[in-house]
Amino acid sequence: QDVTQGARRFFLRNFEVLLKRGLFSRTIADPGFGFCKKREQNFELMAALPELMDELGQPQWLWGLSRKSFLRGEEERDPRDPATRRTLDAGALLWTERALKALTQPHQVGLRVHDPAMVRGLVLSEELRRQGC
Repeated sequence: QDVTQGARRFFLRNFEVLLKRGLFSRTIADPGFGFCKKREQNFELMAALPELMDELGQPQWLWGLSRKSFLRGEEERDPRDPATRRTLDAGALLWTERALKALTQPHQVGLRVHDPAMVRGLVLSEELRRQGC
């Protein structure tokens, strides 16, 4: 099954119920990265998500990419290794930045992360880089 089409159907069906019950504006949608999907399907959904989000019109989303096993790749990496953790978190943030830039409509996007201090450091480093520091 096409994971993007499946996600589209799931969200449309459930958003309709939420709208009828007056709960849509109080709902945060989560695409469920890593859950019941093969590695390739997660990447397919990641690539399609900005367009899908714009199409569906749900303004609030939660992305939980931090340290997902499908991001580790085919090689054996120990998820307990601090260097592996930093690499996975940084990769998730890079994808997030690209995805946010691809959105054409305003959305509130919450990120579930394992290491908020590291994320703040990466965001600050990027801001300094953009300012030419």
